[in-house]
Amino acid sequence: MEKVKIETGRLIIRTVKEKDAAGIYRYRSLPEVRKYQGCPKDLDEAKKQMAECARLAPNVPGTWYQFVVIGKSGGELIGDIAVHFTDGKQAELGYTLDPKFQKYGYATEAARAVLGWIFGTLKLHRVSCSADPRNETSIRVMKRLGMRFEGLFEKSFWTEEEGWTDDIIHALLKEEWENIDKDRKVC
Repeated sequence: MEKVKIETGRLIIRTVKEKDAAGIYRYRSLPEVRKYQGCPKDLDEAKKQMAECARLAPNVPGTWYQFVVIGKSGGELIGDIAVHFTDGKQAELGYTLDPKFQKYGYATEAARAVLGWIFGTLKLHRVSCSADPRNETSIRVMKRLGMRFEGLFEKSFWTEEEGWTDDIIHALLKEEWENIDKDRKVC
């Protein structure tokens, strides 16, 4: 199976491994993280999900390709990024950072690197991101990536914590990315 590894100045972004499940589950199960996204019900379920994700190849329509984000300086797992390949030409990007590593620009740096891979290596046409409109941190990352607002969908996303919640969509086309990339190579 093809494995992907992307490096930035401060980060290693690589295909998830089953052994990453405990670290991912640790921060995804925190109430402030779980509020905005799904979380495996327990560590065993997380291990199963990560083992399944580790076997996937990138750019297979209908699948989520899962990365982990590792800090180069300490070698610690600081977050994860997932790419949902929708139809062979478009993808949805999702990112989650352990709260103790937020506010250092890691999410923007990691997402920017993955967007470079999506638009450069894979040559996809469009990437979108969605978030709960109350998740201001995530929306700021979308804006720093150069994504533009596309819409608000009322009560369109289900979470175990809160039931039906709103969903806000931002997106970026390949040509928009290429224009941004010319002007800004670093975070």
